[in-house]
Amino acid sequence: MDIADEIGGLTKQRSHFCKNTRWHEILGKMILEGEQRNLSEEFVIQVFKAIHQESINRQERVVR
Repeated sequence: MDIADEIGGLTKQRSHFCKNTRWHEILGKMILEGEQRNLSEEFVIQVFKAIHQESINRQERVVR
């Protein structure tokens, strides 16, 4: 999660967070990759939502 801390520092400098459209683009790609690896869409979504939320939490701590 060190990368999340770095992103938080950049976010603090630029005063913006990752756009929702970008998140959906990334998630769509991960769902397709997960399907190729015989992972259910539901599983991939749960895992990446958890990772995304933790990343947001860490970025917000850096910004404060």
